[in-house]
Amino acid sequence: MASIFRAYMHQLRVHTLRTQMLTSAVVMGLGNIITQQGVSKRGWDKHDWKATTRFAAYGCFIFTPVANRWHYLVNRIQFSSVIGTTLTRLVIDMSLFAPFATTWFFLWMGLLEGRPLGEIRQRWETNFTRILTRQWMVFGPAQAVNMTVVPVYARPPVMNMVGLGWSTYLSLISAELERESARGEIPETLKIQKLEKIEVDRISAAVME
Repeated sequence: MASIFRAYMHQLRVHTLRTQMLTSAVVMGLGNIITQQGVSKRGWDKHDWKATTRFAAYGCFIFTPVANRWHYLVNRIQFSSVIGTTLTRLVIDMSLFAPFATTWFFLWMGLLEGRPLGEIRQRWETNFTRILTRQWMVFGPAQAVNMTVVPVYARPPVMNMVGLGWSTYLSLISAELERESARGEIPETLKIQKLEKIEVDRISAAVME
C-alpha cells in the first residue's frame, strides 16, 4: 500500500494535471455511485450509468483543469505569518472560487444533462445560497488545512477525497433515516425534509469533488 501511495504521489508531482484529472474522474464517478446506491437506493438494475459518466467527465475535463490553475494562483499569496497566509487564501477561496465552482457545476451538469438554460438558471437560483453556505461550513475547515499543510499539486485530490468522504457519510445518514422510517420511529414528512437537506449536502459535495 505504501509503495502504491508513493507511486501515486510521484505521478502527482511529475504529471500533475493529468493525475489530478484522472483522480477526479474516479472520485466523482464513485461519488455518484455512492449517491445512487446509498442515498437514492436505486438498485444496480436501475443504476443510471450515464449520470455516473457525466459526473466523471465533469470532474476530469471541466472542473479539475480550472481547480488546478486556481490552486496555483492562490498559492502565490505568501505572508510572513502562516496563519495570515492561510486565512487570506481561505477567504479568497471561499468568497470567490466557491461561488464560481457552484455556478460552474450547475451550468455544465445542466448542459451535459440536456437541460435548457432557463431551467439551469432556475435550479441555480433555488439552490445556490443553501449549497454555498454548506460549502463554507463543511469544506471551509478542510480547505484551511489543505492550503496550510498539503503541497499545492496534491490539494485538488485532497478535496476530492473530502468530498467523497462526505458523500459516504450522507449515504450512511440516508440509510439510517430509511431504517428509522421503516420502524415507525420518525414520521414520513420528517424523513422527506431530512432527505431534502441531504440532497443539498450531496450537491455541495459534488461541487467540491
